[in-house]
Amino acid sequence: MYKKIGIISREQIQAKSKYKAFNSEIVDVIQKYNCIPIGIIVDFDANPDLEFDKIRGIIDFCDAIILQGGSNFYSIDQKIVKYLYDQDIPTLGMQTMAVTIGGKLQVLPQLNHDQTDHYVHPIHILKDTLLYHIMKESQIIVNSRHKEAIVNTPLLVGAYSDDHVIEEVEDPTKRFFLGVQWHPESIFNDKNSLKLFDYFFKI
Repeated sequence: MYKKIGIISREQIQAKSKYKAFNSEIVDVIQKYNCIPIGIIVDFDANPDLEFDKIRGIIDFCDAIILQGGSNFYSIDQKIVKYLYDQDIPTLGMQTMAVTIGGKLQVLPQLNHDQTDHYVHPIHILKDTLLYHIMKESQIIVNSRHKEAIVNTPLLVGAYSDDHVIEEVEDPTKRFFLGVQWHPESIFNDKNSLKLFDYFFKI
């Protein structure tokens, strides 16, 4: 039986046209693990309650959900994340998760994290976290692509960078509710990316 991994669409605007976008690197990772990527197309202009009712059945059809990167959140995004959280559906993401579960996102001008396919900086992983259980290391090197960061969150912080940016959040009471600030899909052959995906796709 092939696992079905849902990907929530993101809205992108290019040349004054709107697109419902899916990151091809995320799709590629799902397929490399012999799972079925399920694109969940969201109408961000619709009434969020009505739109959620439309897509809830597709979410329930999936075995796990990946939330794509980005900091432009809509009400429907947070309704989706709250549902994933309440229903304990395995979820991999970051910023939308942290903001929905009571966190705060802020632009940090000093950040210089803008290399998706190259290593940028180390992160420090706290023991007694799921991330440490997965990585079996207290420090790893990651890539990075963001101008905003989570500055506080009720979720458990599992990792941080040298400049004190929160790099991972999780909820130990859930099967898998974990967000990482870096982009493991862009450095798929990295051993630590493989550790994370190996664990996520075997849940």
